[in-house]
Amino acid sequence: MLFLSIHPRFVEKILAGEKTVELRRRRPRSVAGDLIAVYASTPERRLCGIVQIEEVRVGGVRDMWPQVGKQAGVTKEEYESYFCGCKKTVAIVLMNPSSLVEPVSLDQLRKAWPNFHPPQGFRYLEDEQVRFVKSLSPRWMKTAA
Repeated sequence: MLFLSIHPRFVEKILAGEKTVELRRRRPRSVAGDLIAVYASTPERRLCGIVQIEEVRVGGVRDMWPQVGKQAGVTKEEYESYFCGCKKTVAIVLMNPSSLVEPVSLDQLRKAWPNFHPPQGFRYLEDEQVRFVKSLSPRWMKTAA
């Protein structure tokens, strides 16, 4: 399971089903069908929900914007600034967003996972961490179709 640190403004859009593409500079090993734990970075610092990967696209920076710009939840200026100097862009197409009824704070995560530090971008969860996230599933609430 991929653990993504995302700015809170984008987390809200993802879990509402309004942002269906997450942009990254590096391609994760994840594939279609894999789950992503969605973590809201500072100032919220909490695990907020789960989404599923529909597909992962890699392409040129100029070529990708027309394909995913409307679904990425960013302006063209933000897109260009983020990918300035990059040759490739990664677009993780998302589906089936689910919010946690009660988000899990960083302090709670650290109690469950001693010495846990949220990544700047993404990381892969260990088996015991995946089990913990999946154990939260009864507390998920479907937020988008």
